[in-house]
Amino acid sequence: MPNPANFPTRFLTSSYRAGEDARLAPVGTAADAANRVRVRGSGVAVTGEQPGSIRLSLDPLTPADLGADGVRGGILLGTDHGLDTLTADLTDAPESVGLPPGARFAPLRQVGPHLDRREANLALTAVAMSTWDRTVRFCSDCGGTMRPAKNGWMRRCDADHLTFPRTDPAMIVAVTDEHDRLLIARNHRSTTGTSSVLAGFVDPGEDLETTVRREVHEEVGLEVTDVRYRFSQPWPYPRSLMIAFTARVVTGLGEGDIALLDGEIEQARFLTREEMRAALADGTLRIPEHGSLGRALIDLWEAGE
Repeated sequence: MPNPANFPTRFLTSSYRAGEDARLAPVGTAADAANRVRVRGSGVAVTGEQPGSIRLSLDPLTPADLGADGVRGGILLGTDHGLDTLTADLTDAPESVGLPPGARFAPLRQVGPHLDRREANLALTAVAMSTWDRTVRFCSDCGGTMRPAKNGWMRRCDADHLTFPRTDPAMIVAVTDEHDRLLIARNHRSTTGTSSVLAGFVDPGEDLETTVRREVHEEVGLEVTDVRYRFSQPWPYPRSLMIAFTARVVTGLGEGDIALLDGEIEQARFLTREEMRAALADGTLRIPEHGSLGRALIDLWEAGE
């Protein structure tokens, strides 16, 4: 199993946001002095244009911005150098509100791999928590208004019903055959023509290994064995935890046995490393960008790990 410190993505669980105590005991920075991670949809506010110069915009909100329509947030992400760091969700605010001079909003998927580890973790948590915050305005038990508690990490209604952030576990798996060829598939919903390894959500009552076997069989009709956990990654689109595995096709099965059973997959094939390099070079294959578990699994296979 690779060392998490060397894992080829910056979307890692953060040590910057301390555990339970940090959510209960902020420093108490004034609202207009706290660092703010600005979120708009699944994008974050950054400065800089080129890799190596991209940084989160963490300036405090002005008093005018704090009172502007559509500004949400105030979820505690942690403390740094004696200052609280909070979210500022501007998804429903006018575009003129909350963005410091020189800053811009950019998709987290695009800029995340170019942020340093601390800022990538802040951005990841801010997007995930802001997305949750926008979707839990009313109690699912009684319909009452939900109000923030525990520095934004919990919601409570007047009837004292509690709601906590939700995470949906999903597996992603690099499947190889007896010749160490990698299974690459393209989902019919892909708007970019990108191919990747297989993935799917965990069903109620399943363990993760069963999910791997079920999803592979449902999507391409193959049976797999030697299912091994590799690593995991939070993926706030909108609230997933991606759990990565490797697996091998049962001996004797191969490309001729692929059957696209559930309609999700448009194309699936096994590739050697040489075939993948050639297809990438001539433009007939497109794979995920760096920063995702799909790309990380492909890169590890390419490196022979």
